Amino acid sequence: MEEILSSIESLSREEFARVREWFYELDWERWDREIEEDSKSGKLDFLVKEALTEKAEGKLKVGNFWSVRVGINHRALAVKEGQDFIWV
Repeated sequence: MEEILSSIESLSREEFARVREWFYELDWERWDREIEEDSKSGKLDFLVKEALTEKAEGKLKVGNFWSVRVGINHRALAVKEGQDFIWV
C-alpha cells in the first residue's frame, strides 16, 4: 500500500487528474453494481413498498425533488425543506 501511495504522490498534475477521474468512475461503478445486486436480492424492496404506501396515502410529492448531475452517468436527488435541501 505504501508503494501505491508513494507512486500516486509522484504523479504529475495531469497524471494525477487521470487517476482521480479513473478512481472516481470506478467508485461509482462499484456503487452501481452494489445497488443493482441489492435490488435483485430484494434488499431494496422496502423502499418501493414505502413509496407505494406513501403514494396511496397521497404523501408522495414528486414535484419537491431536485436533481443535479454528479458524474457522467449519475444524478443526485434532494428534497427541499424550507430554505434547505436534503440530499439523498
